[in-house]
Amino acid sequence: MRNLIVAAGVLLLPGMALLFVLVRSAYDSPQTSSIPASNSAAATTPAIPSKHEPPAGVLPKPVDRRLKSMVWIPAGQFVMGELNTVPDEFPPHDVDLDGFWMDKTEVTNREFTAFVDATGYVTTAERPPELRSIQPGSELENVTILPEFNKPGSICSLPLSSRDDIDPAKGAYSWWQYLPGADWKHPEGPDSSIEDRLEHPVVHVSWLDAQEFCRWAGKQLPTEAQWEYAARGGRSAQTYPWGEERNPGGKWLN
Repeated sequence: MRNLIVAAGVLLLPGMALLFVLVRSAYDSPQTSSIPASNSAAATTPAIPSKHEPPAGVLPKPVDRRLKSMVWIPAGQFVMGELNTVPDEFPPHDVDLDGFWMDKTEVTNREFTAFVDATGYVTTAERPPELRSIQPGSELENVTILPEFNKPGSICSLPLSSRDDIDPAKGAYSWWQYLPGADWKHPEGPDSSIEDRLEHPVVHVSWLDAQEFCRWAGKQLPTEAQWEYAARGGRSAQTYPWGEERNPGGKWLN
């Protein structure tokens, strides 16, 4: 079994929220650990553990300090993907996974603050936008960034008076807007702050930011299969965690 520390960064929509989940593909206690007392970019992974799974119903004992806030996801098989969804989610297929550790909660503003304080890292949303990888001859070749968009910022949710305000023709753009000055420290723009939200999940974090955080923490991003397996919570062929009906009893999920 591989001795692999992994973490999940899931970008729900650009600039909306990148939620981190930290996981580890290892079972047994490592023989030794070279993890220093404090997080740093020099943190190393533990020695390779023995290659057997714990007996059924027995949780592995976490010795590595990075595992104390994690839960064990046992090895197993699940059906990955769906038929009634976007094309890149099908066809459904069987996937076998080794057991791994996963954080109980997303990475918080407090934890991300510690990372930034230790490294001086500047997130994607705090830098001016860049146009990348535009192919010659593409309709985007001569695109110009409007002045109001050519500033550091991120995409924020628009307050809607009702769901009837959503224009299906605009898709997600009906309730998202680019807001200069929005970043992980200022979730709703430059006049907002996270001072009273240090235990909330960090948001406005890109995939590149997630990679840097994980490198500092001595971890890596998980595979899509690991994330989906854990997120399903042992359920299969179910549209929502509670069943098939989106609004059971006319109730909305908040």
